[in-house]
Amino acid sequence: MNIIQTENPLETKVILDDNDRKILRLKVVNDELDWILIEIVEHVKKNNFDAIKKCSEEYKNTTAFNNVVKKLVLEYENDLKHTHYGDCIRFACTCTKCKAEDYLDICTIPDLDSYSGYIIDKCFRELKTIDKVISYLQNSKVEGDKKAHQWLINYKLKL
Repeated sequence: MNIIQTENPLETKVILDDNDRKILRLKVVNDELDWILIEIVEHVKKNNFDAIKKCSEEYKNTTAFNNVVKKLVLEYENDLKHTHYGDCIRFACTCTKCKAEDYLDICTIPDLDSYSGYIIDKCFRELKTIDKVISYLQNSKVEGDKKAHQWLINYKLKL
């Protein structure tokens, strides 16, 4: 695995090797199987045996299951090369980059709370460079911006 940090911490790129891809695939398979089991358990609780039979028939088709897994793995690997975009920056959706990082037991934005992520994302869209963003946040009167400022200073020190 190669982690390429950029000035904008939300745009850190994660490049996978073959072993990382295998780990990612196995974790996606595990997650998908968990969802199947949850679905079956819910049908059992409701004594909905027709739905259980339908589920078991549906999941006998391993080609369809493998295609779903393959699609998800490709999406996650692609997302690892792009910006964080989701609940980690207060955007109303799951950040698939964060999810892929979780599968791989890494985090490119450790200890960054969602408000700070939102502020950093907003600032980089307008100001473009880490030094300009740090300067802007340093002069901000908004209390939450100070936390984003400190996080970004710590991040820059590790670049």
